[in-house]
Amino acid sequence: MPLNLLYPPGRLYAQYRAVEDALDFMATLHAGQTALRSVHPDLYNPDTHICVLAFNLRVVGRKIDSLVSAFRACIQPGQAGGISQRTTDLQLALQQYNATVASVDPWDNPFHAAINAFSLAYDYLRSIEEDIQLFEQNN
Repeated sequence: MPLNLLYPPGRLYAQYRAVEDALDFMATLHAGQTALRSVHPDLYNPDTHICVLAFNLRVVGRKIDSLVSAFRACIQPGQAGGISQRTTDLQLALQQYNATVASVDPWDNPFHAAINAFSLAYDYLRSIEEDIQLFEQNN
C-alpha cells in the first residue's frame, strides 16, 4: 500500500491547506493595500502595508515550520527521502527574516525585503510539498 501524506487528503493535508490559506489571505491583504495605494494614495500608509506583510509572514513561517515538523515525524528509520537541503535553506532564510523583523519595528524594514520574503514563503511551501511527494513516491 503506497504511503499517503498529502494527496488524496492524508495526514499532512490539513496542515498543508492551512498554509495555503494563510498565503492566500496574505496575498489578498497585499493586493488590497496595493489597490488602495493606486486608487486612494492619500489614504495609503506604507507603514501599515509593511506591518501587514511582516505580521502575516510570521504566521505563514510558523505554519510551514509546523508542517515540516509534522513531516519529519512521519519519517521512519530506513525510509528513503526526507527534508531536502533546499527546504532547509528556505526555512532558515524565512526564519532569519522573521527574526530580523521581530527585533525592530516592522516599518523600519524595507518594503522590497517584505515582498522578497513573501515570494520566499511560496518557494518554501513548494519545496516542502515536493519533498513530501517525493517521499510518498519512494516509500
